[in-house]
Amino acid sequence: VLMQAAGLNNAASIEQEIHAGQNVNVADETGWTALMIAAAMAQPRSTAMLLDAGARVDQRDHHGDTALIGLAAVRFYNLRQTAEVATILLAHGATVDAANELGETALMWAARVGNPDLIQVLLKAGANPDQADRSGGNALYYLRNGRHELSYDPQLVARYDQAEKVLLQGRREPPG
Repeated sequence: VLMQAAGLNNAASIEQEIHAGQNVNVADETGWTALMIAAAMAQPRSTAMLLDAGARVDQRDHHGDTALIGLAAVRFYNLRQTAEVATILLAHGATVDAANELGETALMWAARVGNPDLIQVLLKAGANPDQADRSGGNALYYLRNGRHELSYDPQLVARYDQAEKVLLQGRREPPG
């Protein structure tokens, strides 16, 4: 019930489950937790409630993904809302450069899906834009591949262009 409530952003049900003693860190058969679901659904309120109730911010699923990585992999949700959720996760101690078992980070995924708002939040938090995954790809590599895959949609290409501008600017400026 808690995971379903988190995905639906049902604050009343989340609060009810927490007060009933539901373990906020329980995982499903894939290793996903309510926090991972709330983050991947770009639900700021649910994410904050779960973290405040003790959800482990860097808990990993069976592929080594964290809530921050799961959030970054979301392509079509509200971009500003994903940035807001990332800000909440980072404020609660999420490891910005945590990598899954393939070496992929949240920044690589944000670049892959062309999310300039999230890229900016991650870079500001100190994400390493030059970090490579196990196949040798970095954020810029994934951004350019993602743009190429969606070249049929001028609106999405423009979003990727903006994301690349943010990423390249972040590569020149030290985090701060």
